[in-house]
Amino acid sequence: MKNYEYAPKDAILASNTSSLSITYIASVVSNPEGFIGMHFFNPVHRMPLIEVVKTPMTSTQTIVTSLAFARRLGKTPILVKDQCGFIVNRVLLPMINEAVYTLYEGVGSVEAIDTAVREQLDRVAHSTLLGLAGVPLPQDRIVLRDPDNAETVPPGIGWPQDAQCNMPRRA
Repeated sequence: MKNYEYAPKDAILASNTSSLSITYIASVVSNPEGFIGMHFFNPVHRMPLIEVVKTPMTSTQTIVTSLAFARRLGKTPILVKDQCGFIVNRVLLPMINEAVYTLYEGVGSVEAIDTAVREQLDRVAHSTLLGLAGVPLPQDRIVLRDPDNAETVPPGIGWPQDAQCNMPRRA
């Protein structure tokens, strides 16, 4: 890739993607040490968090400079490893899926679900909430909710693909 034809060799190149591998992109540029992910959230002017995504090739100087740049922008940077979904999407998407299941199963209305999330879940970090509830971290085993088969599965396995809620669209 001729990415440095228009930028100095010591330039830091960053991608805002949350769906492509930052490591793969870094592997095809001429200076992978200077490549990093900077995942901004929408709307950018209202969302302070930014995931700064390092690869195995990202230099320490690129990481330090990128974190400082994010802070100068008034953002709250968190350093994350290049994994599918980074942190926010990996935590958020299962929660969204559960919200859809809750609506689909008639547990509450859209308004009730939104109020529950906004008033309770958004006020405290998930790990803090688990600690307050007396659940020690890390757990030996995690109980996942599968509507057809509630079972205990080892950490890191995650939801089976078919557990995604396929709520029919309203006509």
